[in-house]
Amino acid sequence: MPIRPYRKHPDKWLVEWYVPGGKGKRASKVIEGSEAYARAYEAEMRRRQPDPVLINPRIISVAADFYIFYKTNRLPSTYADCVKSFKHLLKHIDNHRFTDLSPSVIEEYKTKRLAEKVSRRTINKELSYLSSFFNWAVENNHCNPLSFKIRKFEKIKSPKPEVPSPEVVRAIIDKVEKTYRPILLLLYDGGLRRTEALTLAAEKVNLDTRLMMVKGKGEKERVVPITTGRLFEALSKLKKKIKDDDWNG
Repeated sequence: MPIRPYRKHPDKWLVEWYVPGGKGKRASKVIEGSEAYARAYEAEMRRRQPDPVLINPRIISVAADFYIFYKTNRLPSTYADCVKSFKHLLKHIDNHRFTDLSPSVIEEYKTKRLAEKVSRRTINKELSYLSSFFNWAVENNHCNPLSFKIRKFEKIKSPKPEVPSPEVVRAIIDKVEKTYRPILLLLYDGGLRRTEALTLAAEKVNLDTRLMMVKGKGEKERVVPITTGRLFEALSKLKKKIKDDDWNG
């Protein structure tokens, strides 16, 4: 990675760049100032040396630097998902050099993962992280751009769901045990996703204003109104029985 914090100093950065003719060797300097200043310095060094010697390391040898980049520049949940995906990717390509990669290697990986009963959607996600890894490697002079495009599985459109009538839904809700009824109402009346409903904290529900602060995908929060009387009643009863900070209490 060309820029990284220097020994836990918040205002110091280790800047590295490749030396032309150095057979992959790097020059480095500790810069004091903001991260933006350090990046500007690194960009200037690269501008002065527009033709660095591109090396061809084994993929496993630079994966750790990619993790640092992702951890610094992505959400914690995205970083964790990336590391999880790379555990599977590296089992197949860790000892490869960048020039060893080819369409056949990618297809072998896809075939192997399918044999492990992994869904095509999950494999496509893993290949997306692999593409991000290659883009990062090119930007950091670890390799030349790939001569081929990483092909994912084509998306298959899911059939349109059959939406039950309000009467049918009402009958289902009436049959559900009272313990689980608030969760079902959060899904149906509130429009929450499964994870959102299961992780909703009581402190995020304001019965006076009839609003819920819901944390969704990408750790983004949104305001959801409590629009039905039955959902309001269910949440009111639930809030009286449990602790203020834990719906599972």
